[in-house]
Amino acid sequence: MKVSRIIGRVTYHHLPYRLQVIVTVVMMSLPALTSRAITVSHQTSEEAGRLLEECETAAALRQYDLMVSRGTALMRLGMSAGREDDEIIGASYVLRGRVNRRDTADMSPDVIRLETSLPHLEGEKKWGVAAHATKALSVYYHLIGSDFSQASSYAFRSLEHSRRAGSLREEVDALSGLASIYFNKGDNSGFDYALASYRKARELKEERELYVPTSNMANYLFNQNKLPEALKYLKESDEIASGLHMDSERSYINSFYGDIYGAMGRNTEAEKYYRLGISDDMASSKYDRIYSRICYAIFLMRENRAEEALRQLSDAEALSEGYRVQSFRIQIYNLLSSIYEHKGDYRKGLDYYRLGAEMRDSIFTREKEREFTLLDLRYKVSEEQRLNAEQSMEIMRKNRTLVAGAAIAVLLLALLIGGFFYYKKRMRDYRATVTRSLENAETERRLREQLEKALADRRENASQKTSGLSDSKRQEMFTTLERMMNEEKIYRQTDLSLEKTAAMLQTNRTYLSQIVNEETEGSFSTYINSYRLREAIQLLSDQTNDAPLKNIGLEVGFSSPSNFYSLFRQKVGVSPSVFRSNVKNIKNGNKNSQFDNQD
Repeated sequence: MKVSRIIGRVTYHHLPYRLQVIVTVVMMSLPALTSRAITVSHQTSEEAGRLLEECETAAALRQYDLMVSRGTALMRLGMSAGREDDEIIGASYVLRGRVNRRDTADMSPDVIRLETSLPHLEGEKKWGVAAHATKALSVYYHLIGSDFSQASSYAFRSLEHSRRAGSLREEVDALSGLASIYFNKGDNSGFDYALASYRKARELKEERELYVPTSNMANYLFNQNKLPEALKYLKESDEIASGLHMDSERSYINSFYGDIYGAMGRNTEAEKYYRLGISDDMASSKYDRIYSRICYAIFLMRENRAEEALRQLSDAEALSEGYRVQSFRIQIYNLLSSIYEHKGDYRKGLDYYRLGAEMRDSIFTREKEREFTLLDLRYKVSEEQRLNAEQSMEIMRKNRTLVAGAAIAVLLLALLIGGFFYYKKRMRDYRATVTRSLENAETERRLREQLEKALADRRENASQKTSGLSDSKRQEMFTTLERMMNEEKIYRQTDLSLEKTAAMLQTNRTYLSQIVNEETEGSFSTYINSYRLREAIQLLSDQTNDAPLKNIGLEVGFSSPSNFYSLFRQKVGVSPSVFRSNVKNIKNGNKNSQFDNQD
């Protein structure tokens, strides 16, 4: 608006009246026209995005008519809006759709358009658009031209462009295309591409993108005579096709079932599927209509039903000529040659053999084979370089991680040093605790001997005492209990209870509990556990005893290892494992004892 006002001041009043009116109208309309242009551009972009999505869906679902119509709409929209990328992508989908449905019209203008645009796209680094164009050209030379060398050349370029564009979906398509080319050429080394496309399709997590990779896997495994594995992948393809209502694939899937069951010797099931494959081919592609008849014919030849096989091959030959499908012609001619030879019509057999040989020579020339081998070698070398570059980047990332980790390591080292001194102090405390426990155990042993001697003296002088009968019985019962604990070691019984012990002493639990409380100033369980702990300490102090800790606890009468560990730590101050370790070190004179805190 500022520029228009300046122009108006300088020139407006010098114009004729009619021109002044025109300029005024244009100047007033300019903002509205600009806004409308922006709106139209935005709408065009949204429409292009919608058409592209529809093209991708049609391609994944093998809906070739829809692919052609949506691709045509996208191409025209790009031409009208001056958007070259949309125009080329649309033309790519149109060519792919026409190739797959085997249009009889001339496709060379579509091919020329894409081939002439490629140098510009690659020069501008429009890798995503270039990936679409090269993929379409690869499909054309594969299925229409039967030129495996040219087809693989474009497929390798499509794979490279898709990776540069960062499009995993396009990368899966390129790998699947390479797998198909190698398979139709009869080269089983294409299995690597089939496996790579299947794994990457799994990363996409889109069911529709898995159909072609699973089918390729089934094909290669069938050729390797791995029939159960091939059947597994075919069933996966079948489930995907059924779930997505891909009716055009029924003929191909049923014929493939026939091939697998026939190879397994299950001929009844095989023929059922072959017949389904032929009857379901109205919605199928022209390619699959031919394929289903060839598969059935091969089966019939194995069953020595030559006349039926001949009818299927004659239909396949007619369809191949009408649809211009060259890739099956060699196989058809070879099969017809074999049938006529078997029938004794050697002239016809020889004629078909010559046709097959001529077509094979036209497709598999030495020059093309050399080009194909060279392309394959170049790809493998570049793939190795790419993997090496990725590994180099990974090494650089790891180096950066190591630098960052070094600082963390220094910090951790400082913490470890501090922790070492802390644990060293803790070990000294443990050592002191164990030493005190050993001293207390020895003192307790001496006191126990003195007590037993005093009790013996007391029994000898019992007749001289003036205590009552009840006191005498109580003392006698406790003495008996002590004897049973020391000599019979009844405390080792894990189920020993107050009731069971009272029964042994021929008394009741209340009277026994009272006696223990008065004599020991503690409960019955405390009294029993004191014996158990005393023996446990003796066993753990024996350097020749290597029994597991839980076995020691059970041996001395504890009902569970957890009770043993808990009570031992509570009464002694350290765990049984720490106690045993330090006893050995103390007795061996090792001052640098270590603690294995197993509990």
